[in-house]
Amino acid sequence: MSKQESRKVNFVYYLLITIHYLLITGCSDQNPSDRLINPIPKGATNTTQWSTKPWVIYDDELKTGGGMMYYSSSDGQKLDFASTENPRSGTKCIKYSWNGSSVYDYGRQIWQKDWCGWGIISGKDWTSYDTSSRDLSESGYTKIVFWVRGNIDSNTTIKFEGPVREDKGGTDFIRLTSAGLTSSWQQKEISLSGTDLSDVKDFFKVIFEKGAGGTVYIDDIQYTR
Repeated sequence: MSKQESRKVNFVYYLLITIHYLLITGCSDQNPSDRLINPIPKGATNTTQWSTKPWVIYDDELKTGGGMMYYSSSDGQKLDFASTENPRSGTKCIKYSWNGSSVYDYGRQIWQKDWCGWGIISGKDWTSYDTSSRDLSESGYTKIVFWVRGNIDSNTTIKFEGPVREDKGGTDFIRLTSAGLTSSWQQKEISLSGTDLSDVKDFFKVIFEKGAGGTVYIDDIQYTR
């Protein structure tokens, strides 16, 4: 094969590779991996452009593209995102337990007894918490829906929270006592009405308060309209 023929073959080869790449990437305006973790079409500016389906936060696995962090540390707690103990759907659920012991707050350098917990966050972990957020302001989401079951101490309450509401200086949440939890799955909702979703750092938080703790199972967490 002459040098001229060789150059022609190489040109055709690279041209075919380029066309193949353009066909793949041109079929969608969003990276396939992004579609798995976020229902927002690229460049969406209003609710009609967003996916009409709920945004699944957890279903067999964490699907936000972010991670989780403890409040304030993991002392006395166990958290399993892949528990196979009677999931509500699929093959896995979240299992979270606290033994009622004190938890060390490394920020304030004190032991705290009254509460502990964890959250699903936009960042990969606590080191990127302050610099990572998600803009869901045009999503039209009005509530967080999830399923829960478990058993906690009679003196313990467990609180499930949504994103921070600046107008309230806190978050919308629901609080359950031992009487409000059973061994059967129950569907619960957290309202997002009036919540500023333009700078979401915490998608979903679970907080134990006082008492001797207990164990809860959580499954099928989603943002929906």
